[in-house]
Amino acid sequence: MASGSRRSNAEAGIPAGLLHGLPASSWASPALAPLKWWHASAGQAAEPASKEVAAAGRAAVANWEVQQVAILDVARAFEEHDVEAAFLKGTDLNLRCYPLPGLRPMADADVLVAAGRLPRVARLLGELGYVNRDRPDDPAANTAFEHDFHHPGLGVDLDVHTAVDWQEGLGTTTDELLERREFHETSGVPLLTLPDLLMNVATHALRDFREASTLAIVDAHYVLEALERDWEGILETAGRWKARPALRLLLERLRRFGGAEIPQHVLEDLDTGWLSRRMSRWLGSS
Repeated sequence: MASGSRRSNAEAGIPAGLLHGLPASSWASPALAPLKWWHASAGQAAEPASKEVAAAGRAAVANWEVQQVAILDVARAFEEHDVEAAFLKGTDLNLRCYPLPGLRPMADADVLVAAGRLPRVARLLGELGYVNRDRPDDPAANTAFEHDFHHPGLGVDLDVHTAVDWQEGLGTTTDELLERREFHETSGVPLLTLPDLLMNVATHALRDFREASTLAIVDAHYVLEALERDWEGILETAGRWKARPALRLLLERLRRFGGAEIPQHVLEDLDTGWLSRRMSRWLGSS
């Protein structure tokens, strides 16, 4: 299935709810500085971006240009050799969700493949110049479903996932996610469906909420914009993933700190009782 380049209105700037709901220090962080730089460059800010914020923005866009070349090369190689794959998180957020590609910083690219394809994937990546950086003494938990590859010439990292998270905690499998995948309309890069991307953001954020919640909140805003807030489809996918508590927590954070209008019936549908409320209290969302 082809997926269009659905993204938020690039002329509108950062929504006021996000801009004023998150701490000022968050917008100066490397994770969000590129978006703040774009906001100021578009003439939407009260004052120009600082030198540090502008430098972070330009660096993120330049990094995306390099990452994109590597992503396209890998996607073509996988397609030519019948390897079903889907690029995750930062790649998808840049291609379809954030106002402009590159505004969502990426330390590396992440790609999902079936576990049975891993030997072929390793061989193909080797032919493209990648080196596997997994070590024999790595803890088993580190390589349970994620393998680290590096391209010395391009200076880029690629994390190959055989699952999006610990499989026993999810209600959907890698095979199911790859069967539903879409292809970006202009680049042809394989991606998760947008509802699956939102669940990936929500479940991944659980591990980082106390330290790095702001980026997940901003990610969620732009995925919801790209989804045009299709709540029925979102709720259906949350049930399929068994991700109702994670998504409820993320949406609560987005409503509180990002000023988003989340229908009450959506939060009620996602409420799993004591688990959702306990998670919210533990993470300081309510």
